[in-house]
Amino acid sequence: MAVRAADEAGCETVEELTLSAPLVLPERGAVRVQVGVGEPDASGRRTVAIHSRDDGDERQPWSLHAQGVLAPEAIDADRRRPKASTPPYGPHGTPCRST
Repeated sequence: MAVRAADEAGCETVEELTLSAPLVLPERGAVRVQVGVGEPDASGRRTVAIHSRDDGDERQPWSLHAQGVLAPEAIDADRRRPKASTPPYGPHGTPCRST
């Protein structure tokens, strides 16, 4: 839902997303879901929040499930990649090889 909200808001990525509670679907009935996107800040980033409540009771409060930040451009992959000083190891302690 956050990725779709980013697309609709003209953002390329979900830069940050914190999950607060699972969204539990009932066996019967429906759940109302609300995805809110904030106005862009000076850098073009926007907040996003995902809430839900049972469809049958308008008096019930909305529950927060996730909140985060949408960014106008993707993070550079080279900045995210950890520097590896040793090769990755497989399940039996042997170094992995690329094919």
